[in-house]
Amino acid sequence: SWIPYGTNMPVCIVSDMEVIPSTKKLRISTYGRGIWEVDITQCTAATPIVTAQTPTTVCAGDTVRLSVGGPFAKFSWSNGDTSRILELVQPTQSGTYSVTVEDINGCRATSAPIVIQINRSPVRPTITKRGEDTLRATPVGGVTRFTWYRNGEALPDSDKRDIHADGAGTYRVVVSNDNGCTTQSEDYVFEPTTSVHDIVDASFVVAPNPADREITVTLPLLGARVIDVMSITGQTILTTNIEDGQSDVRVDLGNAAPGTYLIRLRSGSSQWMKTVIKR
Repeated sequence: SWIPYGTNMPVCIVSDMEVIPSTKKLRISTYGRGIWEVDITQCTAATPIVTAQTPTTVCAGDTVRLSVGGPFAKFSWSNGDTSRILELVQPTQSGTYSVTVEDINGCRATSAPIVIQINRSPVRPTITKRGEDTLRATPVGGVTRFTWYRNGEALPDSDKRDIHADGAGTYRVVVSNDNGCTTQSEDYVFEPTTSVHDIVDASFVVAPNPADREITVTLPLLGARVIDVMSITGQTILTTNIEDGQSDVRVDLGNAAPGTYLIRLRSGSSQWMKTVIKR
């Protein structure tokens, strides 16, 4: 730690002196007092003022910029940077920064320190699928708020860890902590799972509807299948067992009174219903 030669020290014997042009220093060797350095030019520059171009309290991952004004020729920041503008890219630790400047006459001065506070950001969440249509954000340590997006638009009432994925799309979640720092997940592409029940329901067709007498029931190829014609009150009027491999079945409603009827498809423990009107 260098201090100017002779400052607050008793008289001592000098054994050697050397001028260091690159640093504009005079280096002195003494007997018993070690080696000393002093500026060749004994002057002081105007005190530099550091200006924060960004907030000085930021979240981990943000960038901080400090600048110093004035007609100075050289700059030396406490972290070793020599630019007029100090850019701290994604700092991870809080710290104190100052700058030493030199004017065209070789005079120097040091600024007052400025404190940079780095607040912790939440851990980046991942999105996982739970069940058929639920998405969950993990992990959640320190997270106080969730905001979900689908196709770039914020979803209403989506401030919980889990959400119901209402339709296909690209989902992501932004999490926040008590410091107000945020982190967002990677995009998650959600495609709804089509259940067997939905597939059967889509391929189970009754036509024509309304009908005068005969209807054709188009069926999916399942296991053992049974067709029931039922009144609107649930009374079974007609039952037909379907042969394996048969996809179209004609049902005669000629003896049925005009009105609304239910066509029920049964296969194992599952069943599906369609409505038909008899004229």
